[in-house]
Amino acid sequence: MSKAKSFKKTIVVAAAAGMMITTSIGTVSAGQIYSDSTVGISSAFDRYANTLAGNDKNAGDAAKAATSTDAQKTTASAGKNAAEAKKDKTSEENKVKYPDFKDKCLVATEDYVNIRSGAGTDSDVVGIIGNNGIATIEKKGKEWTKVTSGDCTGYIRNDLLLFGDDAGAYAEANCPKQVTVNTETLNVRTEADVNSDCITQVGSGQSFDVISQDDKWVQIALDDETNGYVSTEFVDDTYAFATAKSMEQIQAELDAKAAEEKAAEEQARQEQESADEAEAEDASDDSQSTEDDSYTPDQPDTDSADQSSDTSDDTSSDSSDSDDSQNNVVAPSGQTGIDLANFATQFVGNPYVYGGSSLTDGADCSGFVMAVYAQFGYSLPHSAGAQSQYGTRVDTSSLEPGDILFYGDSSIEHCAIYIGDGMIVHASTEETGIKISSAFYRDPLCAVRIIGQ
Repeated sequence: MSKAKSFKKTIVVAAAAGMMITTSIGTVSAGQIYSDSTVGISSAFDRYANTLAGNDKNAGDAAKAATSTDAQKTTASAGKNAAEAKKDKTSEENKVKYPDFKDKCLVATEDYVNIRSGAGTDSDVVGIIGNNGIATIEKKGKEWTKVTSGDCTGYIRNDLLLFGDDAGAYAEANCPKQVTVNTETLNVRTEADVNSDCITQVGSGQSFDVISQDDKWVQIALDDETNGYVSTEFVDDTYAFATAKSMEQIQAELDAKAAEEKAAEEQARQEQESADEAEAEDASDDSQSTEDDSYTPDQPDTDSADQSSDTSDDTSSDSSDSDDSQNNVVAPSGQTGIDLANFATQFVGNPYVYGGSSLTDGADCSGFVMAVYAQFGYSLPHSAGAQSQYGTRVDTSSLEPGDILFYGDSSIEHCAIYIGDGMIVHASTEETGIKISSAFYRDPLCAVRIIGQ
């Protein structure tokens, strides 16, 4: 009986072992029922099964964690790549193509623009800058930018300017090019060849207009008639930009021009007088050579009459000259609009007097225009509105010297004489008197032409 029990126990153990082995390969039914004799084995099996389940769970968690980590790495990598791509794109977008224009702005217009003392059209015009004019940006605002160009600092509307790369692209396509010598001495040759003859030498800092250019040579204009070639290695590319002119500079130029014209007129007058005197002397010599020696009784009376007439003419002329000298008025010469404009500018600085029409003692706007035109034989009324009805209407984009411009909000309140280069001369206010201003310091209502060129 002892042997039987032992044998039976052995079979049970073997069976249990077999079940454990079978369980290890996953073939045990989940619904299998164990007898009381196998409870210890069952407990061991449960612990084993739980271990397997735990291992599977840990493996799953590990796999899941690994997958999650890989996903995070992949996401992070993708995010990094996207950020780098965005950064590269932003860098590309922010890349400056024309660094020389970073703090510059350029005027691109058919004519010129005003530079004002403040950021508004009601501010005074302190200067003008023409097409292809370059300026340094002092402070850029939403609608107006403060700039400096030449000796002039003031404000220009943003819609009249090009900035940065836009300015650079426009300059490259439209502005006349120059080169500036960057070495102490540079040979200028007759041909684009180091073996060609040397015309002359130019020095550091000198700039010249470009006629043609390739990678190695630049053809430059030395003057109006002479050109030559220099190596691109020793020059820097620049542009023939214009700069602003202040109102003081414009006034000085007009004064110099008027003085030059006056000097030329005086020289022409003296030459004419010399020619007249020479002609008179020749005529006198001819008369003396043919004169009869006999005495003519009526001669003294004739000479006396001629002398009296000459004296009267001289007195009249002296009186006129005296008036001109006293009033500092240079009599007009010629009959063109340019002549009228030049004549009008000599009264700059004289006072503004409401209701006045004196070029020297004072005039208001229409009185000044009336007085100037009277010197050229035109009779105009002492009223800006009435003056606008004379002559022929002209477009303000096609003005010529001598034209009359009219200003006002809804009706004509002011008038001025156009003198060219976008400028007018007018009796402005009691504070400023007769002065020169930009023709577009405010928008003209209309313009008329009374005298041609």
